[in-house]
Amino acid sequence: MSISVEINDNTSSYDKLRELCKENVIYFSTDERNGSTAISNCFEQLFENIGTIKPLVYELRNICHLYDFDPSIPGNGYRSYVTVVDLFIAHCIKICNQMTINRNSFFFRKAFYTKEIESCNQVMSALVLCLENLCLLIGWSEPGMLFAGNDTAALELMMKIEPSKLCPFYGRCLAFQFFTIYVSMPLWNTMFALLIYKIKFILMSHYSLL
Repeated sequence: MSISVEINDNTSSYDKLRELCKENVIYFSTDERNGSTAISNCFEQLFENIGTIKPLVYELRNICHLYDFDPSIPGNGYRSYVTVVDLFIAHCIKICNQMTINRNSFFFRKAFYTKEIESCNQVMSALVLCLENLCLLIGWSEPGMLFAGNDTAALELMMKIEPSKLCPFYGRCLAFQFFTIYVSMPLWNTMFALLIYKIKFILMSHYSLL
């Protein structure tokens, strides 16, 4: 019962994002100002990507419980990936809502939001590619097994993923993938400062002995 509720709740998020995309396509396609066509096209692409990713996530969500280590421990790589996709859908909804609120403002940054939606499309395409390969991996594996039983399957998956674009792994969407870096950044800065101080101390000691 809980699995069914989870699917329905997340499906509504996907439908909400599609509605936001559709509404923005209508808005910007009738806007004659510069840059409206580009952002309208970005929303059309995002609308299509959601239609592609939704059934793949639904399929994976329905079977991911079969790969749990134990019924009392609902966790595995497939569940984690579904969670990542759901979080990204929420991220896209947030951006679309911000646009809807600000698009009539004189200070609306159309170029900025165009880049945001372009980045969302890049990440969405990468998520679709990985979802397709995960579903393929499930078909190659024994029921309940996380890994395929032969090296050929792994090699074929690597060949499919290798030509994919790397844009989703850096740039504008980096914060989405590595949000916890903000928490650890002060620690890294402190460690880096100590390292620089130590190197400077070693160099000064070395030259003083010459």
